[in-house]
Amino acid sequence: MNILIIRPLPLGNATYALPFIDAVSQIPGPKNIFILACPLSAVLFEKHPAVTKVLHLPAGKLGFKQTLTYAKLLRSLNIDVAFLMKTGGTMERLALLAGIPHRVGFQKTFFQALTHRFKVDDNAHISEQTIQLLRYFPHSFSKLTAKDWRPTLKLSQEEIDETLNLLEGQSMAPQKYFTVHPMGSTIASSGLNHPLFIKLVPYIAKQINCTPVFIGAPS
Repeated sequence: MNILIIRPLPLGNATYALPFIDAVSQIPGPKNIFILACPLSAVLFEKHPAVTKVLHLPAGKLGFKQTLTYAKLLRSLNIDVAFLMKTGGTMERLALLAGIPHRVGFQKTFFQALTHRFKVDDNAHISEQTIQLLRYFPHSFSKLTAKDWRPTLKLSQEEIDETLNLLEGQSMAPQKYFTVHPMGSTIASSGLNHPLFIKLVPYIAKQINCTPVFIGAPS
C-alpha cells in the first residue's frame, strides 16, 4: 500500500502530523508512506523512520503548470490513499489529478474532490482535526500512547555536535527540554490568559520531567 500525507502546515502545526504518521505506520502489511510538505515543515519528517520519502512543495501557492507537474510525479508513485492535513481546493485537485482513488480530508471548501470527508468546526485547532483523521484507523488509534508519538531518530555525530554548539550558544546544558511557543494566534483567540499559561507550563514540566524553553518571534 502506498500512502500519501499531503501538506502538513508550517513547523509548529506540522508536529501534529507525527502521531498520525505513527498511526498510519501501524497498519498491517507492507506500505510506503510519502509526505508532501512545504519547505518549513519538510525537515521535520526527513529522518522519521516510518517515512519512505518526503516530497518538497515549492514556497507559495501552486500554479496550474506546477500542479500538473506534481500530479504526474504522484501518479508515478501509484498512491492508494491520500490524507489531506489541510483541506484546500488546490491540494484536493492535485490528489484528484494524480488519480489517487481514496482522498481523505475535511469538509470545508465549496468544491469537494474528496472521497471521504470529516466535518470539523471552522475554528477547530489543527490538533482536533488530526484526531479526526486518526480515527480513520480505529484499531491503530486505540493502541497509541504518548511514547509512540516521538519517533526514534538516528543522528550523525555532526548533527549532535551542531546541537551541542547551539545549546552552548544559548547557555543551555544538554538535558531533556520541551519547547513552548505561547505567542501564537491560537492562544490569543482561545482566551487563555498569560497567568494561567505560566502556571500550566511548570506543571507539565514536572509531569514529564523536562525543562521548559520558551520560543517566539522578536516581537
